Amino acid sequence: MLKWNSMETKQLEKVIKELQTNYKFIFNTDEGKKVLADLEKRCHYHSTTNVKGDSHESAYMEGQRSVLLFIKSMLQNENEKGNNHVKRTDNTGNCACRKDRNIYRTS
Repeated sequence: MLKWNSMETKQLEKVIKELQTNYKFIFNTDEGKKVLADLEKRCHYHSTTNVKGDSHESAYMEGQRSVLLFIKSMLQNENEKGNNHVKRTDNTGNCACRKDRNIYRTS
């Protein structure tokens, strides 16, 4: 397991906080909101990424979706993280819910 000393942890937290500020600045503009809405459609935010019989395509689509989930996690406030469920539907219209994941963890 990788151990971080307190100085490295503080530096990493500072970098993450600055990045999060930048993400919020960009995606809270009118243009950024339009781009985010477009990414939700293109990156399977509300639909399944499972392609029956094609695990490679499923993995590719889930990779696209994971980038969007990361962006959305950077736009959340700290008190919202871990409490946000994403409602997705599979090809039959059934709910395939899953939690957003925070990629950066400092603990």
